[in-house]
Amino acid sequence: MWFKSIKGSIDVTLLTAGVFSDPNAKLKIVYNNYKVLYHTNNQSITYNGTTYVTNGPNGGTLLSLFNTAPKVVEHKVRGKLSLTFDSTGTGNNNVIREWNIFRKKTYTSNGTQTGITLSVEGDTSIGNDTYIPGTYAKASEYGFSREGDKFVCNLSTPFMWSNCGSSYSGPYTLKQGKVEYTVDLTTNPIASLGITKGTWSATAGYRYDNPNSYPFDGSCNSNGYKLDFALKNSSGANVHTSSSFQAY
Repeated sequence: MWFKSIKGSIDVTLLTAGVFSDPNAKLKIVYNNYKVLYHTNNQSITYNGTTYVTNGPNGGTLLSLFNTAPKVVEHKVRGKLSLTFDSTGTGNNNVIREWNIFRKKTYTSNGTQTGITLSVEGDTSIGNDTYIPGTYAKASEYGFSREGDKFVCNLSTPFMWSNCGSSYSGPYTLKQGKVEYTVDLTTNPIASLGITKGTWSATAGYRYDNPNSYPFDGSCNSNGYKLDFALKNSSGANVHTSSSFQAY
């Protein structure tokens, strides 16, 4: 396990009558000093705030996907969280940042054991230059980075997992999707070097062949992301770029 919960609680309340499987049912999820330690870097994040999950107009549960009729289950997520980043894992050097969340998860089944998919997409738009420079049609999160800079995560291509096995158990493979992270660096000390924007993207569906070959695949053979990073100046020109492969 690459992380563990250290303390805090998560409270879940159904705000609507009936059950969550009803059409348009709504859950309220409250994070109360919920601290998670990540073993890879011995750093923690403490979550506070509230998110809401609304079932779609068709209602249903994930178990309802395992039947003989086609089914679509949709969950919309809205949230505002305060994240406390601790760079040491022990409670020192804390910084607090606010994140806003807008996501939609769609589970579909065509009525067969292998016909189940999951897509995750950004579910709000940010108009031109209204939060940071640029337009973001499929934003999933926006707020302040750990370093205190404004950012937007835009899911320009929804992430799509498909059943690549012969039964309900899968395995489920991430075949496509692209998230683009844009950070405004105009108030960052790096701006003194003429760098005003940073961009990072992860595009799913790539296949690793060797260190110099990782083509886009988009099938059940996909096993990683193509990562692209760039630092840009005020004219939008790249000052530094890099690309790499990251396995799922």
